[in-house]
Amino acid sequence: MKNLNLLLILTFCFGSTISKAQQTKSVQGQLVIDKYSKKLQQPKYNLDSLSLKNDTLTLFIKYLGGCKTPVFNLVTNGGITYASPPMMILYLEQVEINEHCKKITSAVLHFPIAAVKKINTSALKLNIDNRKYVMY
Repeated sequence: MKNLNLLLILTFCFGSTISKAQQTKSVQGQLVIDKYSKKLQQPKYNLDSLSLKNDTLTLFIKYLGGCKTPVFNLVTNGGITYASPPMMILYLEQVEINEHCKKITSAVLHFPIAAVKKINTSALKLNIDNRKYVMY
């Protein structure tokens, strides 16, 4: 009986790992620079990691959903702090929130951010929802 319970637990753990890996979605997002934007209600997500390559910011997140392809924007008012190095705060906004599924879903979000260089051409620290930072 103990062996059967152990087998069921292992099957569940490996099965859920496989199903989560299959649920990863790659999504192209949009950078929105709006000087009138205010801090938005943040979507419920975990930011696992981020990377920056060739003017594309990539966020690796987990969120509740899974039925629909997620739509996320990265929003900023374009303001830059006078810190050293200068910092811009960006907020992740989930555009489509009417999601009925509640599965933990992984997503890879890609945001073209070349427009940020038009605001500040020197090195800039990008602050994502006060969760993670990356130098640009």
